[in-house]
Amino acid sequence: MTSIAYDQLGKCVGAAVLWTLFAGSNALAQGLPVENGPHWPIGLIFAGAAVLGLVLAYGIMRNRSRTRSEKKLTEDVTGSRYRTRSLLAKGASGLIQPLGEQVI
Repeated sequence: MTSIAYDQLGKCVGAAVLWTLFAGSNALAQGLPVENGPHWPIGLIFAGAAVLGLVLAYGIMRNRSRTRSEKKLTEDVTGSRYRTRSLLAKGASGLIQPLGEQVI
């Protein structure tokens, strides 16, 4: 082979290597693309995560905008419920039960 033939061969091999590197994996794929199933379950997962994020953000924003009296009312009711449950657990069954609660 002459030097011109080697030069032509080098250019072809170099072009093939560059084409393989920069063309991506689709250039070497064989056969038809494979369908892995429906995409709607993944969409539902992302939609559920988005809804959960929006609900959490709404709850945090609403909690931050409460007035001082609303916060105090919440603390008072929670404290009274804890006291009632602890007394019931100790055996003080003579207390009047709040509506909707059952003693187990």
